[in-house]
Amino acid sequence: MEPVPIVDSYVLTRPIFRDHRGAFSEAYSAAKSGARGEPNRSWKQVSISESVANVIRGIHVSKYGKFTSCLSGSLDDYVVDLREESPSYLQWFCLSMTADNGKQLYIPPGCGHAFLAGEKGCTILYLQEGTFDPPNETDVTLDDPVINIRWRVPEGVIPIISEKDKKAPKLVDLRPHLPISQFRKRVLIIGASGQVGNALTEEFSGYSCIGTFNTKQNNPCLMQCDMFELARMPSAAQLLLNSVLPDVVCICSAMTWVEGCEDDAIRAHAINSTAPGLIAAAAKELGAKVVYYSTDYVFDGTAGGPYTETDKTCPLNVYGKSKLEGEQRVLDAAPDALVLRTTGVYGPDKQSKNFICQLIKATTTGTTMKIPNDQFGCPTYNKDIAKATRLLFEAGAAGLFNVVGPDLYDRHAFALEAASILGLDAESFLAVSAEEMKLKANRPLKAGLDITKLSETLPNFKMRTLKDALADWAPEVNANTEATRSAASKKVWYAAQMFETATERCIQYSSVSITQAYQSADFAIVGGRKIREWSE
Repeated sequence: MEPVPIVDSYVLTRPIFRDHRGAFSEAYSAAKSGARGEPNRSWKQVSISESVANVIRGIHVSKYGKFTSCLSGSLDDYVVDLREESPSYLQWFCLSMTADNGKQLYIPPGCGHAFLAGEKGCTILYLQEGTFDPPNETDVTLDDPVINIRWRVPEGVIPIISEKDKKAPKLVDLRPHLPISQFRKRVLIIGASGQVGNALTEEFSGYSCIGTFNTKQNNPCLMQCDMFELARMPSAAQLLLNSVLPDVVCICSAMTWVEGCEDDAIRAHAINSTAPGLIAAAAKELGAKVVYYSTDYVFDGTAGGPYTETDKTCPLNVYGKSKLEGEQRVLDAAPDALVLRTTGVYGPDKQSKNFICQLIKATTTGTTMKIPNDQFGCPTYNKDIAKATRLLFEAGAAGLFNVVGPDLYDRHAFALEAASILGLDAESFLAVSAEEMKLKANRPLKAGLDITKLSETLPNFKMRTLKDALADWAPEVNANTEATRSAASKKVWYAAQMFETATERCIQYSSVSITQAYQSADFAIVGGRKIREWSE
């Protein structure tokens, strides 16, 4: 059962068994529905709809749920959330269905349903949780400006639409209290469950946002996207984008565990390079803008930062190499793409993964941290990355931009400054050299990024200092402080620019609890405190 960005809606793929005689498949099995996480349904009516090529039907709204399957031909099947109490209200999702791919779509009660028949027409099987009841059925116009469905009608083709559907009212006429009355551009945020993705979702709140997750679905409206699997199946990128039909695609999802990238370079390049390139190519085909997020780890730090966008790159580790290759693949596929390099990301984070969250957690659990004092970078507030993204997109900017905070800190100084602002115990932060960390992957020591180009492009926008950013975020940081005491209930995630623990060497790609991480770690005891090593 595949989640989609409409709450309670989902996609199933029914097995189709073929041989020389023909084919057999089960449209529905009550015995199997529970095993795959699907609620048992009580069907009241079974219907079949046949349409010739390029017919558009809908948008029809029923008080009961429907389950659709394609028996012949092909179609784009749409579900539109028209439930005002739903978190995904006014969102829509498109599923490409054929008789051969076995895809099925559940349309929840109160949601709109519409479809566009393919070039050979289509036959659709409906399983309905209620019987057709005209007085209680509602129609909404196919070109409603608020819903703003993108119909993939072939160029030069005039779709066939019934008079009834042509005369259907606009949503604003049915619901005059709607907070909006005109179309919104659509934004696909790949990696919306992460800290940059969360900030982007908030920043693009005036748009229609669709987000994805990989392993952590912290929002019921997110759809699943595994970048490693996508890299291995090139058609998956096109299928993903065709289901959303966005105006802009923000690629936040990445393999950001630097030590893990050294252990599995194939996976790192697949997630950070191959998949973004495929997504960019699919987006370009749809006419969508692409935004790709990169890192200052594309530099070696020997010349000394902050680096500009035109400085020569020379990554020292697999992570940096994979991100640099990702930049190149994205720009090759979509020359008008935005590539935003950033570093040391912190800010509101539902998963409490970033360095500031880890500082708070460590000081409340009595853990001393080794932090390098000879590795420099520019800490960056995630909300500022998100705002810069929106402003650059709206300005029509393209190419490479550095998007980082204006301050240059060594890692230990960053920790001390954050502790001073937040009132944390700075005695728990032990300064060491990067060499003493004995980490597998080399890091650039004198890195950081120059934001002159960003400032010239957006003269009225300023990236916030650490002090100003923490002043903006402080209530949320303080609110989370007490929660950090329950370390065992939290999860560890190694974000792109956070300080990784030494125990990453034995932690795999899935999340593990702090308790499990501590049990697998080697600790030194200094002055009665546990010491845990940190580096970026």
